[in-house]
Amino acid sequence: LTVAVFCMAVIVFSKVGNGHFSLPHHKLGLSIMVIVTVQVVAAFLRPHKHHTDYHLVVADQDSSYESQHNERNYVAISVRRTWEIAHKTMGVALLALGLYQVHTGLNLYSSTYSTDTSTYLKAYWGWIATLGGIVLILTLVKFYGKFNTG
Repeated sequence: LTVAVFCMAVIVFSKVGNGHFSLPHHKLGLSIMVIVTVQVVAAFLRPHKHHTDYHLVVADQDSSYESQHNERNYVAISVRRTWEIAHKTMGVALLALGLYQVHTGLNLYSSTYSTDTSTYLKAYWGWIATLGGIVLILTLVKFYGKFNTG
């Protein structure tokens, strides 16, 4: 569906004769499309759970070179865990970009059709703030509950 809508937008702008990706809304849409594509490709390249590599973890900056580089200062960092962190970070970035994309779309609508969308923008961001607050509260309740169970 994402690819279909993106292709429709490119085709429509080609027929209308406007420049491709000339406005912030267009550029942001292209960025979102690229990141979504990377997310999908990355899902197919996800490493197995058992694959690990080793990274140096230095606990004490004042200790000698030998003590910093002995085997107990190396910790196994899962490549899968690194992939998961990158994947989740891109997901959060996509969420933020998508939310802002609606904002730029309403501004574009306002300028194209000479209408005032400020009420819609306030309602939109109010709704997003409300949902964000609910998610934050539920996350804190869940987090707090983990540490209070025996």
